[in-house]
Amino acid sequence: TTLEAASENAARLADPNTLLAPVRHALRRTIVHETLGETTELKVLGVHPDFERLIDQTVGNAAVAPDGAIEPSLARFFGEEVIAGVNEMESLGAAPVILSGSRSRLTLSRLARRIKPQAIVLGMNELPPNGNVTFHKVLCNRSAGS
Repeated sequence: TTLEAASENAARLADPNTLLAPVRHALRRTIVHETLGETTELKVLGVHPDFERLIDQTVGNAAVAPDGAIEPSLARFFGEEVIAGVNEMESLGAAPVILSGSRSRLTLSRLARRIKPQAIVLGMNELPPNGNVTFHKVLCNRSAGS
């Protein structure tokens, strides 16, 4: 599946990082199953859409933020939110899953794993169609400048 998805998309893509999204989409059932098991009830942390827009602006047309980094105050803000959210999920015995938009997933995943290696960042397009998503908490739910 991985090789098929990569070969189907490789000719259209100049940056190897851009292959990750179609490969993850093709493997979404496996990714979600390994992360959350057989359940269709998915309890996750979300990322506020306004914060994701800031990340998308940073990334531009690339697959990931340049050098995997974003503006330090945004990174610090996100990091604090990830620490609190992942700790809450783990205290509940739930998988520390952060659900983000597909476009910002790779950047947010790299940032989250630096802070909390056990954090799992899934893109919206990776969820199973029959899944029922419940947001335990929405991260970065205020303007990043405050």
